[in-house]
Amino acid sequence: MTPDGPNDFVSQVDRSFANLIAALQAAGGKTEDIVKITMLIVDHDGEKLAVVGEKRRETFGNAPPASTLIPVTRLYAPGVLFEIDAVAVKR
Repeated sequence: MTPDGPNDFVSQVDRSFANLIAALQAAGGKTEDIVKITMLIVDHDGEKLAVVGEKRRETFGNAPPASTLIPVTRLYAPGVLFEIDAVAVKR
């Protein structure tokens, strides 16, 4: 979430992936070092799955890490619609 918005689902997915990559790079890693991601989606549906799938392909190409998708009814704060967690192994 950002106070300046937008905070719709697509924007949250974009920022989440960008923040994940930024944190990884700050630690000296790269996307190829990610071995697993876990994504949580509020009110999961086919449209949201398509958005996440496209962002995953954009980020990882044809060799994505192992992935888990968990549909949830709510995340840590009202309005938060997407969360991603990753495990990386620096090689």
